[in-house]
Amino acid sequence: MVHSITDHTNGKLNEMVEFADKNKLTDELWLTLSRFFRYLSNGNNVILAPDFAPMSLTFAVKDGERMVLNGGFIYHGPTDFEKMTAEQTYSVELNPSSKPHWSIHT
Repeated sequence: MVHSITDHTNGKLNEMVEFADKNKLTDELWLTLSRFFRYLSNGNNVILAPDFAPMSLTFAVKDGERMVLNGGFIYHGPTDFEKMTAEQTYSVELNPSSKPHWSIHT
């Protein structure tokens, strides 16, 4: 069986990459996204899908048909860097960072 990350985001992942590149957040995006590679090395598959929150995704980690983990790949920070405004993500962090970043919520 091939272990993979499947993109069902309908272009939202590409939008996030462009957003990260434009706002000098590429390292932050890939640092958090790379956490999914650990699940691949354990023989699981990762499925990414769109989320209602801005610059965020949902994910599922599956071992065959068995759900191992699911949650959100959530962006925390301004969505408009010119106005420094943020859309609501409805997500809470126990140890919030003062800089824009992505985090995995389960």
